[in-house]
Amino acid sequence: MSAGETSKPKRLRSDEAEERRERVLLADLDGTLCLGVMVLSIERGDAKLPIEPGAWEDTMTELAWMLTQFLDGAFTRELPYVTEDLERVRRVRALGVQALSGGERAPELAALADACLRSLFGGDWRQAASRMPPCYPPPDDWEPEPEHGTSDAP
Repeated sequence: MSAGETSKPKRLRSDEAEERRERVLLADLDGTLCLGVMVLSIERGDAKLPIEPGAWEDTMTELAWMLTQFLDGAFTRELPYVTEDLERVRRVRALGVQALSGGERAPELAALADACLRSLFGGDWRQAASRMPPCYPPPDDWEPEPEHGTSDAP
């Protein structure tokens, strides 16, 4: 490079850019679904969380990657992500892996997952989720916990 020339950021081919956009969209959708399932399952008091540890880890890793894409300026949105959002996702990933792998369920797991959802939606994720049809099937061996205060006895 000669004096006076500046380096330009590498431009992606249109198919690479489209693949990256799709990956970001899927990471956002999958991450949101996993986080929502985690929060709601913990709030219900489910003894067994309906997410496989590997699926959680992979999904949260992709969600962290997505956040780095925004933080690095490859993508933008009206309410920008901040470094704390990425740190929160990394922390909830670690706590979730621990809980889903049979370890201790950290008391702050639900609140941290809820905070991640609020940063993804920029508002009340529960209202948005209440309007969405169920689309995240639990594992085949998962059975929902009975609702608190109810009994199957006649």
